[in-house]
Amino acid sequence: MLWRVAAGRYQMVLGEDSPLREVIFWEAHDSVAAGHTGRDKTLERVLRRFWWKNAANDVAEWAASCPTCQAVRPRVAYPDGLLNPHSIPLRN
Repeated sequence: MLWRVAAGRYQMVLGEDSPLREVIFWEAHDSVAAGHTGRDKTLERVLRRFWWKNAANDVAEWAASCPTCQAVRPRVAYPDGLLNPHSIPLRN
């Protein structure tokens, strides 16, 4: 097991194919205690105890693909406008 010290905290270093990542993502984002927080809070929780190369990208991908978050995320798109009828030209 390899440990890393960053900002006074010990972080377990995980390899690219570590099966622990999915469990860590679930604990930091999906669990009831985590409450489906966004990318930044989830990354903060992960980096408290773990580290791996490209962790920020992996966490962002996990949070963006969460079905619960997608279902309750507010829509940013503008609402559809009112329909305006077109005039029909008359034939002579």
